Amino acid sequence: MKSATFPKAPRRTLVLISLLLVAATLGLYSQVMTFDFVGYDDNLMVVDNANVKAGLTARGSAWAFGLSNRGGTYWHPLTWLSHMLDCELYGVRPGPHHVTNLLLHTANTLLLFLVFSAMTGSPWRSALVAAFFALHPVNVESVAWVASRKNLLSTLFLLLTLAAYVAYSARPNIRRYLVVFTTFVVGLLAKPMLVTIPFILLLLDFWPLRRMETSLRTEDQPPDNPTPVRRLIWEKIPLLAISMGSILISTWTLPTDAAGLSGQGMSLQLRLANALVSCVKYIGKLIAPHDLSIFYPYPTAVGATKVIGAFVLLGVITVFAFSGRRERPYFAMGWLWFLVTFGPVSGLMQAGVWPEMADRWAYVPFIGLFLILSWGMPETASRLRRPTILPVTAACLLLMAFALSTTLQLRHWRNGGTLFAHAIEIEPANVVALTGLADFRLHEGKNREALSLYTQALELQPGYTMAHNGMGVAYVRLGRPADAMEHFRISMPSDRSGFAVLNLAILLSDSGRTEEATELFAQALESRPNSAAAHLGLGATLARQARYDEAIFHFKEAVRLDPTNIDAQEKLGRCLQRTENPN
Repeated sequence: MKSATFPKAPRRTLVLISLLLVAATLGLYSQVMTFDFVGYDDNLMVVDNANVKAGLTARGSAWAFGLSNRGGTYWHPLTWLSHMLDCELYGVRPGPHHVTNLLLHTANTLLLFLVFSAMTGSPWRSALVAAFFALHPVNVESVAWVASRKNLLSTLFLLLTLAAYVAYSARPNIRRYLVVFTTFVVGLLAKPMLVTIPFILLLLDFWPLRRMETSLRTEDQPPDNPTPVRRLIWEKIPLLAISMGSILISTWTLPTDAAGLSGQGMSLQLRLANALVSCVKYIGKLIAPHDLSIFYPYPTAVGATKVIGAFVLLGVITVFAFSGRRERPYFAMGWLWFLVTFGPVSGLMQAGVWPEMADRWAYVPFIGLFLILSWGMPETASRLRRPTILPVTAACLLLMAFALSTTLQLRHWRNGGTLFAHAIEIEPANVVALTGLADFRLHEGKNREALSLYTQALELQPGYTMAHNGMGVAYVRLGRPADAMEHFRISMPSDRSGFAVLNLAILLSDSGRTEEATELFAQALESRPNSAAAHLGLGATLARQARYDEAIFHFKEAVRLDPTNIDAQEKLGRCLQRTENPN
């Protein structure tokens, strides 16, 4: 029942490689410390989230673990707590939040090296896997985007689960199994993408742990008590049950209008076609990582030629991997790792604004492909009887190319303006990028430029909620309230964020239409119960109607949610004076 054993690498070698990996990762990504929040989901996760900005509080923790009011995203309480801890320590300054992301990526790089070195007994090949992971530009999105914290945090616990499983496989017992179980469960609290871990562990049973009785055996690697496949599967059943529970909770906690499990209106045929083609595109990004973008618009159609070509290519690689599983077990394991971990983000089931593909989704799947590269290059050179210097040179050139590309890609993540401008350069018809850049221009006070960008976005997608809401804000600032109201009302039916309702309520309140405003503020609080602005606005409209006791409650809530809001404090004070109730 034990796994295969490998000679331990010298401690000095492990320490040296670890130091090199840490230095390379920190050195390459050090510039993120000066980056700003980019707006896209950063507001949802941190900047405009009252529960998160308050730091680690009992109320915030209860909210994080709650199964409602997720703000349009799925259940990942550990990630919320991570952001809360950052706010507790550093406030809402972007630099330290970026540093936390960088430290998590560095820790993941180091763990990846140590885990695979322990499993394979090949420290230098494992170091190459970790170096590819650390330096490849496709991972810039996961590191440089604060909202992608869940990606980094869940991967940390994925690797800790693998480390625990290596210890368990060497000497199986209930105590060690419980460690595997616990790290897995904690990882799911960071991001439900880890539901594939039971299958990953089965792949490790095949190679490199070689616990399966059907795994490759050679004369110098005799059988070492291989375990029947059926028993290995039963061993994963408790983990699989937890995975199913995580999927159910994630689906349940998404708002009904955001779940989109039918594919956001996309046909099953289109989703299957895009999954096949995007899988091949990911492989292309591995080899030639150019035109990386924050958002790749979902296609309206995929050509039959592309679908057939992708199907054939993926089929050929799969057959090659399966047929050579004894001679090249690393290839079969790495390829299946890629396919299995790609499954949850393939787009067959969708939620929210679903893109064609996303760089952050390659963070874990690419580990399998990095494994193939790291073991394949020296083995190919050996089979061809070429000098060792050739794969070493090839690896060094690849790492240098990846590091240079990462440096260039990082420049686009300095702020929302540079990020979305780059996305528009890649795809001018990118509605999400046009709206994101418009939001940034609005933040800069460039209202007319923002209005032009919103208009372009709505010409491409007339019903895009965020563009209508942003255009309404731009019209307010330009002194055209009637036009603003029109866009807020268009945005309201599909605006799960509640921003359109809140903005319209504020506009109606400022126009003296207090009764309508009161109803809309109450409606906004249904979707955004922790919105200080909504509580403040509702308190103000209630105060105008001499409903002071109700107004005081909402002013107090506004102050509690945003203690720095001077307006809320002043309005609360005046209201208390009117009621002669200083408490």
